[in-house]
Amino acid sequence: IFALTVGEVAHSPVVDIPGEASIVAAAARMADFGVGSILLRDADGRVAGIVTDRDFRYKVLARGGDMTRPVREIMSSPVCVVDHKEACFGALTVMMQRRVHHLAVERDGDVTGMVTSHDILALQGRSPFSLFADIEAARDVSSLAGLCERIPRTARALLEDGAGASHVGRMLSMVWDAVLERVLTLIQGELGPPPAPFCWLALGDAGRMEQVPGEPPDGVVVYQDPPEEEAVRCRDYFAGFSRMALAHVRTICHAPETRGGFSGSRSLAFAEWTAFFSGHAADDRPESAVLAFALCEARPVFGFFDLGKRLCREIRERAVRDAHFLARVSRTLFPEHPPLAVYAGQVVDAFGKGERHFDVKALGLAPLAGFAALSALAHGLPGGHTLSRLAALRDSGRLNPEACDRIATAVDFLMHLRLAHRLGQARSGRSPGEMDDLVVAADLDPLAVRMLKDVFSAAALAQALIADRSGLNREAT
Repeated sequence: IFALTVGEVAHSPVVDIPGEASIVAAAARMADFGVGSILLRDADGRVAGIVTDRDFRYKVLARGGDMTRPVREIMSSPVCVVDHKEACFGALTVMMQRRVHHLAVERDGDVTGMVTSHDILALQGRSPFSLFADIEAARDVSSLAGLCERIPRTARALLEDGAGASHVGRMLSMVWDAVLERVLTLIQGELGPPPAPFCWLALGDAGRMEQVPGEPPDGVVVYQDPPEEEAVRCRDYFAGFSRMALAHVRTICHAPETRGGFSGSRSLAFAEWTAFFSGHAADDRPESAVLAFALCEARPVFGFFDLGKRLCREIRERAVRDAHFLARVSRTLFPEHPPLAVYAGQVVDAFGKGERHFDVKALGLAPLAGFAALSALAHGLPGGHTLSRLAALRDSGRLNPEACDRIATAVDFLMHLRLAHRLGQARSGRSPGEMDDLVVAADLDPLAVRMLKDVFSAAALAQALIADRSGLNREAT
């Protein structure tokens, strides 16, 4: 699914029918061609919608519907479209995000074929799609906990089938998004309807879609500013809501309770979050800058997405206007004594101090992800995955291409090293809550040792660039 494009596996020609045709005529045409979907066209011949066999089952047969009605009355619109050059993995990602099983394949502006989830799953026989479907059908938290035990196996299967670590991270983040959606839906069923529109925002690795097995997703709740008479009710509801959500996630991940960070402010109204950001951005303490910067990387996951996007946009705009805040953040990104090399089975810093373990996230990925996030934020570029941010910095001319490629290569290697380490722990029987990112230096093979030397060099380059903002456009050293 990583080498083939959807154009190579799509069914063609496209089976279609006018939207004014009857439901029974559309069903007969699908049966004649042996397909599970049919495109509907309007009077001008444009694609207006799609009807699948599922639509027939649930919108017609289950309700005893009139089969002589126009088929357009049961269509779904607009049709999800993917370019014929898109990799099958990318198409599978779109299906999971849109909750669909059929995609129209487009070439030069025309729909030339259809591809289904079954077509793609048949290519490898192992896929997160079945896990995704089971999560959506789970009825309680204990069922979700059992399903999430399959996450390491799913990640390992993706790697074995040729996925890069960044692809696996995106896919696992989508799986966790589905888990969160199910958890939050179950909580609403228990607590009753929320008193105000709200949105769950993913933070950290979850916000960047870079998750690994054993890492519970982090997040907060923003809700619409309530009228004064509803303020206490909203505060109490969403405080309980967010506590239950995080408790359920910890249960599912078998993860211990954490303290600090956003622990005292997991749910706030819109105006309260903007005040929270401004207050922490103005605070000179490093931990305050870290908290404020974490909100700059938030990603809406569930609820009223427009509300979440509006808060993310407001916070990012405030951050860009605050040069002092950006400078404070830059001073928190890199460790005081960064590692320089692996020597005699130890990771050694500039002062000759050696450590047996290398924390892949804290000493490697986190500083480089922070560099990419801060650089993209300062230049008004979109958020997202670290590699996507680096590509945007390179393509926009904000970052020297050679420097960008060196840092991106380092990030890609560290992602693979971290994922492989976690999968090894899962295979050895560690529970998700027992996993860590501490790689034993003596266990690294010679190639990994050489790659880490390049990683440390790339980190030093990133640190120099972030220390001298004007250096973002200079030649790499």
